[in-house]
Amino acid sequence: MIEELALTKKRGYAIDLKEHESKTICFGVPIFDHNGDVIAAVSLSDIVSSSKDYDAIIRDLIKCGKQISKAFGFTSPYFEDDVFVS
Repeated sequence: MIEELALTKKRGYAIDLKEHESKTICFGVPIFDHNGDVIAAVSLSDIVSSSKDYDAIIRDLIKCGKQISKAFGFTSPYFEDDVFVS
């Protein structure tokens, strides 16, 4: 569990691939406030499909999380492009 949390922090998003439901996948990204604290998250759940571009979905979800975080006043040099850099 600790290793998974470290990986989630490093890549900037969480993933649940059929862990609770055999046909679903879920991605989640943090929402930061002006102090850099995580105050919420935004997530997307979907039916697993080999025809979907999950990399594009993750990029869009991260962009969404960044936009919401910026609205809360979050700024950071570690908040680059499409990834969270720690």
